[in-house]
Amino acid sequence: MHHLLIATCIATAALTTTAAADWSFFPFQNATTDEAHPTPAAQVQLAKTLGFDGVGSVYPADVAGFAAACDHAARRLFNAYVVLPIDGAPPLPTELAAQLAPLQGRRASLWVGLTSKTRQPGDPDGDADALQVLTSVANLAESLGATVALYPHAGFWVERTEQAVAVAKRLHRPDVGVSFNLCHFLKVDAESRLETVVRDAAPWLRVVSLNGAESGHPGGTWQELIQPLDRGSFDNLRLLRALRGVGYTGPIGFQGYGIGGRAEANLQGTIAAWRTLNQRLDEESVAPTNLRFVPDANGGFRFDTGQLRGRLHADGRALGLTEVEHVPSGSRLDRSNGLLSHYRVFTRGVRYGAGAWDWTGAATLQPDGSVQVHWPAQDGRPFHLEARYRWVAPRTIDVQTSVTATEPIQGFESFLASYFDAAFTNATVEVRSLDAPGTAGLRLNPALGDWLMFPRDGAARELAGDGRWSLEPHPVAWVFPAEFAPPQAVAIRRAPALNLTATLTATNDGCFGIASPHELEGHYSTYLSLFGHDLRAGETARAVARLTIE
Repeated sequence: MHHLLIATCIATAALTTTAAADWSFFPFQNATTDEAHPTPAAQVQLAKTLGFDGVGSVYPADVAGFAAACDHAARRLFNAYVVLPIDGAPPLPTELAAQLAPLQGRRASLWVGLTSKTRQPGDPDGDADALQVLTSVANLAESLGATVALYPHAGFWVERTEQAVAVAKRLHRPDVGVSFNLCHFLKVDAESRLETVVRDAAPWLRVVSLNGAESGHPGGTWQELIQPLDRGSFDNLRLLRALRGVGYTGPIGFQGYGIGGRAEANLQGTIAAWRTLNQRLDEESVAPTNLRFVPDANGGFRFDTGQLRGRLHADGRALGLTEVEHVPSGSRLDRSNGLLSHYRVFTRGVRYGAGAWDWTGAATLQPDGSVQVHWPAQDGRPFHLEARYRWVAPRTIDVQTSVTATEPIQGFESFLASYFDAAFTNATVEVRSLDAPGTAGLRLNPALGDWLMFPRDGAARELAGDGRWSLEPHPVAWVFPAEFAPPQAVAIRRAPALNLTATLTATNDGCFGIASPHELEGHYSTYLSLFGHDLRAGETARAVARLTIE
């Protein structure tokens, strides 16, 4: 149990070091609206023309208009924003369900601000009422295939990011997380705490908002704390560094409340500043020599971090990491088709060949020392798939998987496989405790069944059971012992004789299932089911998985 606790601590911190990031960027509705752009169609077209990925923070009454405009412009509607009182736990507004119905199937988030007229911000006396209201709105969001992100807002009952995290922890639902909002953070918190706040919120972080702002103005006016991104003395590169440092890959919104002036001019300056910030961040992110991949003579790459050495894309085959050796002990870690390899790929009713490792693709070394593998769309495969492998520490590697649909697809899944050496005889998954709120480490002993799947929630269970796993070759009949525990998927493989632990993690918005045979079955494998949702034509989704060896 001691080893399990150590591995769990490693997993909890697993998304807190430098990682690749590729964020979607969108303006709030309050940043796109002016006399020249009075309608959702005009505002979405403006965002598209300037290069934004969509729009968000839309008021419930406007969701239908923006949903239609986004469909027409092939842009994404990222989220809606609703403010709810908690006093007496009133029922949701009767019109809210109808207003939000157009979010169905968009993978949107519902930003929820919680207010109180009788309690001060953070007053624990409001906890019971808040959880009751939040449960109601989370159930509504779940029915739409959406998630909830608590919105910390200065003066609201939830006004600090830590308060939002505490509430999300108490509710303990995989579809309820938090957002980080720069202007409200600068209003109520100490600027020096930014990195700490982002790090502590990371497992629950679903959406981020930023804007230009003046530095050193705690409690300042909104005119000081909300400006176009190309104005103000606060360096947003600091926030982007923090987000990259925790492996955040979700969307980022531009807050435009009260800025005034012409929306087009504000957004032009903002998108230009956004691109400059990302360029500066990339220039900073060149990896040290020992954390870079090096091309070999056989169409693949080699690595030697001082702790781990081996190959990637060996001989031009997309088998992830192979021939992996733990340098201090000389122990082999992988077998068969390697670690972090892209295996089965599904949409509803369709399997795309035996596995992605058989597809023709191209692997290229990136300037920062990472490697990007790309499988282009082709007839019968209506999506581009990419994987970017990046070392973030001598014993830790991230793989960011991206999919872009070329036509509408349903229930997309990329099954990420890791095959460990036979010494890794102990397997554990962090699951929801059946006895009390919280989590528990479940050993995957043979009594549980031969092939085990731990879905994120009921919708993920339905997806895994929709018939895809009966498709040849090598169909699998899964047993579903429990749901994995939020806020992230954690699977652990231990090699007691080697005193080594392998921990696989992924945020639960990018991973909908952990799969594994029982711990002594001859594959000695662990799998992550990534994505698990519908994609519209032109839409891109991303998921990050991390492997740490200790």
